[in-house]
Amino acid sequence: MGPATRGSVIILAGGQSRRMGVDKRRLELGPHTLLETALHSARRVCSEVVMVGRLPPDLRPPNVRCVDDCPGLRGPAAGIAAGLQAISSPRALVLACDMPFVTEALLRHLLTRAAEGWLAVAPRSAGRWEPLCAVYSTECGALVERECAGEHAAVRGFLENHCDEILALGEQELARFGEPSQLFANLNTPEDVKRAARLA
Repeated sequence: MGPATRGSVIILAGGQSRRMGVDKRRLELGPHTLLETALHSARRVCSEVVMVGRLPPDLRPPNVRCVDDCPGLRGPAAGIAAGLQAISSPRALVLACDMPFVTEALLRHLLTRAAEGWLAVAPRSAGRWEPLCAVYSTECGALVERECAGEHAAVRGFLENHCDEILALGEQELARFGEPSQLFANLNTPEDVKRAARLA
């Protein structure tokens, strides 16, 4: 595809991989680990990459800024808020490190639609937001910190609360890039990895 654009990608590389039983960032799918696949995708579409999560030295890539999760938040919200504080662009593509089937074409499309000036741009498939492959403006950082501070608060709830300011990419638009259930498949269990290996 085209060259990397001026912009930012936040790779969410935290989580404790409890259901997987091993550090899924190191899991190999094809020739690369899950973390390497996310990093390669990020570098192809944007010039700035920020990685969020507690990363041991051997998982910290050169020329990539690595930051810890935002204190006081849990789950992906902690990574999104921290990443948005760290970027130098007005918006960032957020990508979870365990979604190996997201395509470069889709990532570029998300960034293109985000340039229209939305608070955020997120896929919405089968009635569910896909918050871990979405573009967020830096304005979202403070909003996520405030609205996702509760014990059970989730980023999907944040997107729903601001749906008038957020562009939802529906299934028809997403179908140009692949089957949504596969595009946004994330790997949480050994069974997920086995299914993904058959598709890779």
